[in-house]
Amino acid sequence: MSFDWNMGSFTAVDSDFCTLPAGEYACEITGFEQTTAQSDGCPMAKFKVRVDGGEAGRTTVTEYIKLHENCLWKMTQFFKALGMFNKQTNQITPDWREAALVGQQARVKLLVEDFEKNDGTVQKNNKIDAWLPPAIDFAFGANSPQMAQGQL
Repeated sequence: MSFDWNMGSFTAVDSDFCTLPAGEYACEITGFEQTTAQSDGCPMAKFKVRVDGGEAGRTTVTEYIKLHENCLWKMTQFFKALGMFNKQTNQITPDWREAALVGQQARVKLLVEDFEKNDGTVQKNNKIDAWLPPAIDFAFGANSPQMAQGQL
């Protein structure tokens, strides 16, 4: 949403951008969009993933998954992390609806990467290295202190 010069007052919003140390974290999918990869026109899922680092802060990472046979490993990690996996049949039936994905909680392994900004300066940001399988049992809940601390 854009504003004009006569926008009046607004509620203050703090940035949740921080770079968390590499490691395993609890996360929640906060946004989902069906899009297309510019490189080859392949259908692609674009996610906003809020990662909770406890006292280290929170950050939001953008994650992309192409719907291509070369990315089946990543789709497998993703849907297993969300608990959408049938162990008996070894089958995954993806549910790509926004309502099925936004609000889902999981665990991820984060990396820290350097990237060069347009002005030539180097900044660090987080990238999802892997979607991790549910720890022990989803009944514990993704917001449990043990999950946040990577102890499950």
